[in-house]
Amino acid sequence: MQSPSSVSYTQQSIGFKQKPLLMLCFMLFFWTMFDGVVSYITPLTLSQHAFSNTMVGVILGTSSIAGAAFDFFLCKFLSSTHFRRVYLFMFALCALYPLILFHANAVWLFIFAMAIWGFYYDLMSFGSFDFVGRTVEPSKHTSSFGTMNVFKALGYMIAPLLAG
Repeated sequence: MQSPSSVSYTQQSIGFKQKPLLMLCFMLFFWTMFDGVVSYITPLTLSQHAFSNTMVGVILGTSSIAGAAFDFFLCKFLSSTHFRRVYLFMFALCALYPLILFHANAVWLFIFAMAIWGFYYDLMSFGSFDFVGRTVEPSKHTSSFGTMNVFKALGYMIAPLLAG
């Protein structure tokens, strides 16, 4: 059995007493539900356009390639940022992605949509790192990322149930 002092330390270390972190966790929870539903629907949409399984894989793989190139670009050319602007841009790309995906009728439009998918996923990571770096004391960085990942995992766990 734990002593009362260790229980309060545990609750404090995982971020439940930090309101900004908890708000970000809920935002990431709903965002990962969106991303999980999109992850479920995207291959189905590509298959409906009579692409072979290989072509679907190539198109889906372009999101990772675009994300890696975007990572390099951001690290090389972006000297300062703020998590609020990063998340705002991320949400704008999230809104744009399904519009392009569902109205695409050519391979290059699907590849462009996948690039947007890679961009907004990377922006989520950059925003999370910037948020923790700005708002959480360094001794609690690990527990903050752990808490954020728990909420993201819950969102990804619920998303297939919503999509199905």
